[in-house]
Order: sequence, then C-alpha cells, then structure tokens
Amino acid sequence: MFLSKVQRVEPGGLINVHRKERMRAGPADALDLTVICLEGGLSLEQAMLRVGKDLRGAHPDLAHEFYRVSHAMHRGIRPASNDRSATLPSP
Repeated sequence: MFLSKVQRVEPGGLINVHRKERMRAGPADALDLTVICLEGGLSLEQAMLRVGKDLRGAHPDLAHEFYRVSHAMHRGIRPASNDRSATLPSP
C-alpha cells in the first residue's frame, strides 16, 4: 500500500510520484520566464539557463530539467531522443 503511494511503475521505470507532482507545479512560471527571456533578446540556450537559475528556489526539480536540456543543447544533443529514463513520461 505504501509503495503504491510513493512510486508506481511506468513504461520508463519507477517514477517518484512526489517529484512528478512538484514538476507539474512549475511549467506556468517557467513558460512566463522563458517568454520574457526570449523577448528580451536571449537565445533559447541562454533563456533555458536563465530560467533554470531563476526557478532553483521555487521549483528545483524543474530547474534541474532546464539545466539538463540547456547543457545538452550546448553539446548538440537532443535530450528527448537520447536519455528517456531521465525525463518524465508525457501525461
């Protein structure tokens, strides 16, 4: 019973439900910040880094994803096609 509330089996493996809930709380903030950065003239990579930095306090899990994607973009890697185990499944 306890395990079913903390973790559940998804196609990509075990997903921490609490982390998934925290990740869903921040996309509106992240989108707003991303638009502001892009309208301010930052490149997409720079905007991802900036949003990751700004979200660290309020949404640390989402900030980590922004950093991860930004660093992958810098290396020329498409994160969604390479490491599906590190990302959350689509709803």
